[in-house]
Amino acid sequence: MKNLCKLLLIHWHYFNHELIEFSQLNFLTGKNASGKSTIIDALQLILLGDTSGNFFNKAASGHGNRTLKGYLMGELGDDEDAGFRYLRNGRFTSYIVLEFYDTEKKKAFTAGCCFDIYSENDIQRRFFIYDGEIHHNGFLDGNIPLDITALRNYLKESFGSHYETTDIGRDFRTKLYGKMGGLRDRFAGILKKAVSFNPNVDIQQFISDFVCDAQQTVDVSHMQENIRSYKRLEKEADILKERILLLEKILDTHQKYRTQRNNEQLYSYLIDRACADMKKIELDLKQIEQKNITEQLDLLNKKITEDEIRLKKLREQRDSLSAQLLNDSTAQALDTINRHILEKEEKIKAIQNEFEKTLTFLTMHISKWQRSSKAMAQKIGEIEIDLLQSDVNFRINDIIVEGNAFHKDSESLSKLSIDTVLDIGKSGLIEFSMNANNLRNHSIELASHLNYEQKDLAKKRSNLIVEQQSLEGGIYRFPQDALDLKAVLISRLPYVLG
Repeated sequence: MKNLCKLLLIHWHYFNHELIEFSQLNFLTGKNASGKSTIIDALQLILLGDTSGNFFNKAASGHGNRTLKGYLMGELGDDEDAGFRYLRNGRFTSYIVLEFYDTEKKKAFTAGCCFDIYSENDIQRRFFIYDGEIHHNGFLDGNIPLDITALRNYLKESFGSHYETTDIGRDFRTKLYGKMGGLRDRFAGILKKAVSFNPNVDIQQFISDFVCDAQQTVDVSHMQENIRSYKRLEKEADILKERILLLEKILDTHQKYRTQRNNEQLYSYLIDRACADMKKIELDLKQIEQKNITEQLDLLNKKITEDEIRLKKLREQRDSLSAQLLNDSTAQALDTINRHILEKEEKIKAIQNEFEKTLTFLTMHISKWQRSSKAMAQKIGEIEIDLLQSDVNFRINDIIVEGNAFHKDSESLSKLSIDTVLDIGKSGLIEFSMNANNLRNHSIELASHLNYEQKDLAKKRSNLIVEQQSLEGGIYRFPQDALDLKAVLISRLPYVLG
């Protein structure tokens, strides 16, 4: 026995996500417009495999004018001028899913239909059936229902080959009836008639309309379904054509890529082959060069061997001559003279080095004396001698004369050489050194006198400034002699008066 266990409704009229569980015996009761017919129509859609909507709401009182679009979009009513109002608009996905339990095989199987709604006139559907229970999360990815593509991926990953999908209701119904124990198509007709019974209508009219087939209208739903399937197949064929064109372009691009890759490999091989040939030629040349060098090396080794033999003979001759030379007295005397000559040459070389150092020292100091005497003469020339005492003026003139003479004498020593030093001699250098020392001492004495004169002039200048300030203030100072006389009189006045 196959028992209906669960019904899952997602975006079906007023049901956004509802899971209804059934037991062995079930009663469906409720107020008008509470959703009883909505649940029955959902059951019929799956059990009949029919989405035309011709059987919708036949069990309800009143007019049975509900449609698949109205159920899916949640039709709320007609505002006349504004048109129909819907609970859902835009892009969304709906589900009707039934779960059955096979008591003999002790396992469940699920059958349902997924709807992808893009607009009022663009509704895609897909019937599916698989071995297993309803999706653990109610066919939701988060809070969003799985679309048809995501549903296929889920079925493929979860059930492998134990599932089937189709967009043709008749094929789905055949597979479902097979799962339910091989039901015949007559079951669908009986189900329609059973659901359509309403106790409020005339039983005779009900039997005439739904039990007797003579007055029933022709059901063209299958033809309409086939036409819709054909149109969908045409669209899919167009999509496949576009994909084929894209695949052809990809194949062409791949062929070009393989051609270019083969060409690249060929060019790379040719380049590598050319490089290998060049390396082989270079190796042959190097081998020839190595052979020539080896031959030259053999010749050189042979010549070295001959030269070593010749050198050995010459050394023997040298040793023989040296032995003879050591035995000769004249040779011994000559050797002594050579040793003395070498010693004298060493002494001369040391004296020359010392002389060069001394000459450099003299040149440096003479140049320094010249710069100092020249700077001193320039500095003395800048002094205003009219303000100085006569003896200081005489000293300055003497030092200027002495500095000019020293500077003139030092010009002969500006470029020292061996000949110049020999011409001047030791006494001349000593005299030049004494003149430089005298000029330095006289300059120091002059600097001391000038310093004293500077201090005296500063003191006089300070006194004159004080006297100027006194005169400007009306205070007249007496001469120092008068002040001294005044001091003497004041000191003696008490004795005279006493």
